[in-house]
Amino acid sequence: VNLNVTPFQKRPYIEITLTNAQNEEIATTSIVEPLSWNLELTMHIRGEHHSPYTLTARLYYPEGPTAEPVQYVLDVNPPQPDPRPDTP
Repeated sequence: VNLNVTPFQKRPYIEITLTNAQNEEIATTSIVEPLSWNLELTMHIRGEHHSPYTLTARLYYPEGPTAEPVQYVLDVNPPQPDPRPDTP
């Protein structure tokens, strides 16, 4: 996940949630007072794949204000088997 926020004077909090097609929470993370406005992180999808997935990010300050959540819908394809034959 790549996340870019407007440069800030006071560091915000960010919550990111990944849900599957059944609206079940698959992964979540909280970022507390990031040092940079350009963030990159990995969220793992475990178990069976149920696309489409919805990634929701919410930026807020504990004392307020809160930005409207941003959503991004994506399809994730399961890994394909290696086409090379097994060699002894």
